[in-house]
Amino acid sequence: MLGNTVYQYQSFFKVAVPDAFLCLKFWLALYVGKNVLSRFSIRRYAKKIYNHVRFVTAVYVICYFFDLKFHLFKASIRYGMRCTQLMYSHSTVFVACCVFLIGILLAVSNYNNDWKKCLGILLFLMCTTLRSKAWGIAIAIVLICYFTFYRKKKITIKTLLLFVPLVVTLAWNQIYYYFFSSIQGDSARYQLLINSFKVIKDHFPIGSGFGTYASYYSGKYYSPIYSSYGLTGIYGLTRDNTSFISDSFWPMVFAQTGLIGTIAFGCALLRLFKQIQKIRITSMAFYASAISVLSYLLIASTAESAFVHPVAIPIALWLGVIMNQDTFDVEGGNHPNR
Repeated sequence: MLGNTVYQYQSFFKVAVPDAFLCLKFWLALYVGKNVLSRFSIRRYAKKIYNHVRFVTAVYVICYFFDLKFHLFKASIRYGMRCTQLMYSHSTVFVACCVFLIGILLAVSNYNNDWKKCLGILLFLMCTTLRSKAWGIAIAIVLICYFTFYRKKKITIKTLLLFVPLVVTLAWNQIYYYFFSSIQGDSARYQLLINSFKVIKDHFPIGSGFGTYASYYSGKYYSPIYSSYGLTGIYGLTRDNTSFISDSFWPMVFAQTGLIGTIAFGCALLRLFKQIQKIRITSMAFYASAISVLSYLLIASTAESAFVHPVAIPIALWLGVIMNQDTFDVEGGNHPNR
């Protein structure tokens, strides 16, 4: 907000305030899940919750096979095959929905014996999107389940860092295409990332302000920064085509909030991670669920809007609910591990 006040690239109330809300909605939803839904008990409704997850998964499977046969839904082509997206606007949205269901499924795994079948189906459906991120996230979830359910170990920051080479390996073709090939000059993702560091430097240390760079409102009310940094000629970043402007997450954080905001966001994520670590004492199932959805957000944030995407809202709500289960269940005398 200080960046908006100092540099005044965009209207404060028309652009900056609503964009700030979009950037904060993940944390607001987390607060709602933790406080407003503080009396919701997963233990009490575990069977019903599982039945809902199983029903939605069954609908996905039916739609998948019908689409495979009759091509009912829109789909892009990769490697000569259709990328599953079903009724959603993009295959990455379908991946996010599958991860959300997996997060719920893992949390109620203590109360159902055949949850692994449902997990396998959802992981398979994710991979049929043929997105590199989906494969990376699927493998990360499998590793998290291995460490938590079989090794009975917590996931440390060092463990999460082990996922990085895996994700990079799986996504290398895409990384090379966007950042190292001859299309660098025309790649929206590359140009947004590279120029975000220039924006940090030129607007040190507070950033350019909300609604000014790589965010939805910076495209809706076309930010003058794009002209200043020569981005108006990049496909997807032009005034009449802003389809790729909000396709990244970290460039938005870097540029709009500057060094101070970037550090603050990193500290917030670290604080959230530490809070999730405490869940392990209550239930490994809840712990696996929370770590899985957080890992998804971190991986997805490298190539999409992630924390500011609409699907981040139910994920944040679910995280908030899980973080409250230790107090609620212990007070109720029914600890999930008993």
